[in-house]
Amino acid sequence: MSNIVSFGGKTPKIHSSAYIDSSAKIVGDVQIGKNTSIWTGSILRADENKITLENEVAILENTFLEAPREFELIIEEGTLVAHGAILHGCKILKESMVGIGAIVLDGAVVGEGSIIGAASLVPEGKIIPPRSIFIGSPGKVLRPATDEDFERVRGYHTRVLKKAKEYKKMLG
Repeated sequence: MSNIVSFGGKTPKIHSSAYIDSSAKIVGDVQIGKNTSIWTGSILRADENKITLENEVAILENTFLEAPREFELIIEEGTLVAHGAILHGCKILKESMVGIGAIVLDGAVVGEGSIIGAASLVPEGKIIPPRSIFIGSPGKVLRPATDEDFERVRGYHTRVLKKAKEYKKMLG
């Protein structure tokens, strides 16, 4: 069985430059942009609403993304979603990072350039200001993200983009 699955008449639309690991599962109304990568064991399920991953989004291993009936899921350009994160009906604005094992729930919006700490919980409907560091469960804004924080995240993101291109070239 293919890892790219049509559902309800909707077929995932994946840019030819994207890297999709063969163990990832992409279902339904999913749009994946240029140079985006979906890593080992990740699941994107859009059988009730739409998931949009803009350009250069990195979805690392074992993440789960779902768009429930009430909310689209949107991840804007240049965002990194770390290992084991769960995103459910939320919006992650550009150049943000969602840490390892973090959970972002329905209607939440992560502001541009923000960092969600590992194992943090972003509750339903929470609006996180741009360039914030958000930690805890349930989380709170710890402080504004500094230029150093932002550059560290950019470095992680750049390494993942480079690695995805290598994997795509090697594995097809």
